Amino acid sequence: MGGLYGIRKIIRSDEIDASQTGKERIDVNETKHAMDVLTAIALRRSVREFKPDPVSEDVITALLTAAHQAASSWNLQPWEFIVVTDQHAKEALAEAVTVGNQPVVLNGGVTFVCLGSMRQQDALADRIANTPLPPDAAPERRERLVLTAAKMREDVQWRREHVLTNTYIGIAQLVLASQSLGLGSLWMGGYDEAKVKEVMGIPDDYLVASLVTVGTPAQEIIGPAVRKRRPLEEVVHRNSFGGK
Repeated sequence: MGGLYGIRKIIRSDEIDASQTGKERIDVNETKHAMDVLTAIALRRSVREFKPDPVSEDVITALLTAAHQAASSWNLQPWEFIVVTDQHAKEALAEAVTVGNQPVVLNGGVTFVCLGSMRQQDALADRIANTPLPPDAAPERRERLVLTAAKMREDVQWRREHVLTNTYIGIAQLVLASQSLGLGSLWMGGYDEAKVKEVMGIPDDYLVASLVTVGTPAQEIIGPAVRKRRPLEEVVHRNSFGGK
């Protein structure tokens, strides 16, 4: 069974160890749900070394489904994913990433080339421009819709930011879903977008938002990740900037 509803069916006791859950090994017959989201956030860390274990199609489908359930502005849903598991495809893709990321792509179970579709942005602009309005709607309402649609088509910077911002939400869910199933991941920014497009055959009207490699961590993950973070009080403002 694939998808989110199949997650508990695809977790085996040998796939997630106690170090990743803080409990005994998970057994499919006893598990009611995958790792909760706050635990997944606490345990998640960037993994650069993977065991040579494949990621099953059921798990890949579950991860893609998690990403595809993400929220998006105007229900844009700009994300699309190239799933790279073939070794020859991995080798080609590795030529488009930084030297430090090459072993990750080559050795990880699967790499997702995460795309933002400008076609979806144009389709959204068309839907907005053609939104049916009641007969008594004020003329200004139609004008606002037309202006909004024009901005979506013509403002190059806004279009790019809108597509990428919404795509990142889906990528974040994919990464957390990976952790919830006991897998490691690396969200990569070190790549040449033009080369990635060339080797993957990606059309011009798509943006490469990121590459994410997922697989079984080579090293045992014990306890929450230790992260250098600014104190929470430095990043939180109450009711206005600088408010305590």
